[in-house]
Amino acid sequence: MLKIIEGFIKKIPRGYYFDTHTVIDYLIQEYHGIYLKEYHEISKNDNYTVNLYHGHIGQLIQQNFTDILVTNNILVKQVGDSWSKNVKNNFSQNTCWQKL
Repeated sequence: MLKIIEGFIKKIPRGYYFDTHTVIDYLIQEYHGIYLKEYHEISKNDNYTVNLYHGHIGQLIQQNFTDILVTNNILVKQVGDSWSKNVKNNFSQNTCWQKL
């Protein structure tokens, strides 16, 4: 899944903003099989929710694209929070990023 997220971020022009909900929507629309498989693999107990999984996706962005060890010169920075629609079509808080 990390390579898919990397490919998505590569498509975003430098200086533009995006949020974690946008990345999740992209994964569901374009790679729903991988999205579901990854969820199944990491949700081994009954207490693991979709919200936790989506938080995990945000952590993947933070851990892999905001550090000095940048993958393929892709760098983003967290620029606060965003208020946008989630997969349940409800507005909720999530992380906002800027492509550098």
